Amino acid sequence: AHYIDKSWNIHVYNIASPRIDGRHTAVNLANVLDQELERAGIPGAFCVTHDTAANMCATMTNTNKVKYSIGCLAHILALVVNDAVKEVPQAEAFIKKVHSCIATIRKSEVMSREFRKLRDQLIPDKKTNELQLSVPTRWNSIYTMLNSFKTLFLAFSTAVRKPQFIKSEDKELFTFTADDENCLDELLMILTDLKSATDIWEGDKYVSISTVYPILFRVVDRISTLDVSTENGIDLRDRIVQNLISRFSLTDDEYLSQMSVHVIASFLDIRFKDLQFLTNKEDMFANIRDAMDEVVTEEPSTQTTFSQSSKQSKLSKLMGEDDDSEGVSFSASQP
Repeated sequence: AHYIDKSWNIHVYNIASPRIDGRHTAVNLANVLDQELERAGIPGAFCVTHDTAANMCATMTNTNKVKYSIGCLAHILALVVNDAVKEVPQAEAFIKKVHSCIATIRKSEVMSREFRKLRDQLIPDKKTNELQLSVPTRWNSIYTMLNSFKTLFLAFSTAVRKPQFIKSEDKELFTFTADDENCLDELLMILTDLKSATDIWEGDKYVSISTVYPILFRVVDRISTLDVSTENGIDLRDRIVQNLISRFSLTDDEYLSQMSVHVIASFLDIRFKDLQFLTNKEDMFANIRDAMDEVVTEEPSTQTTFSQSSKQSKLSKLMGEDDDSEGVSFSASQP
C-alpha cells in the first residue's frame, strides 16, 4: 500500500500476503481483498493497481471498497510488445535466435570462459556486463537482451570465427548476416522509448502516475515517426503503435476523460496541468472538479517541498524538453 502524508512523504507498506484457498475467481479475490482491508483498519482504497488478467479486472467490480482501479503498466506494455512481436514472424524469429545463441554460450563453461576472455580483450569497458537473457513476463528484458548482444557483438563475432568455439551443428545458429545486424539496430530503435518510459514508471520512490498519459502520447508520436527502412521494421513499428493506442484507448477522448485518477494526477502535476494530450477538455475538467470534490477532504499542509526525482533527466529527454520537437509541454500555464 502506498500513501502520501501531509508533508508529501511517500510511505509504502505490505498490508498482507494471505494464502488464498480455492479457485482464484473474481468473487473469491474480492472477498479476500475486503477482508484484508478490514483487518488492517482501512475503510477503503482510493486506487488499486492490478494486472489485466480477466479475473483481476472482474475483482475490481466485485468489491465496494475500491474507488478506482488501474491496470499494471508493466503488464500492459508486455502485452503490447509481445503481441506485436508475435505478429511479425521475422522479428520473432530473430529474437528467438539471439536468445538461443546467448543461452548456448551461458550453459557451456568452455564457451563462457572463451567469450569473457575475448570480451575483456576487445571491449575493455568495465561497465560492460554479461550477455543477458530475456524472460517472457518482462517485456523490457527483450530490450536488455538485444542491447547486451549489440554491445558485446564484437566479442561474439570474433568468438564464432574460431572453429573450437562452436560445434559444427551450431554453425548456422551462430551465423549473423548484415541483414541480421540491421534487424538488431531497428528493433533497439523501436523499443528504446518504451524502455525509457518503463524506467520512469518502475520507480517506487516518487509519484509516476501523473506521467502515464503524457508519456504514452509522446512515445506514440516518437515511435510512429521513426525512420526504419525494412518492411519488417515498419510492420513492427506500426503494430506497436496500434497496440499502444488500442490498449490504452489513446484515441478515445470520452474514455480518457473518465480516467479520473490519471487525469487528476496529470492536472496536479505542474509539468502537465495544461493537459495537451487531450482535445475534449470540457468534459475532462468537469470530471476533475467532481472527483476533486470527492477526494479533497481537508486543507493540505503548508509543507509542500518536493525532492527532485532521479528520473527527471530521463523524463525530460523522453518528453523532448531539450529539443524543438512538438509534444507534451512542461508549461505551467493555467488551462
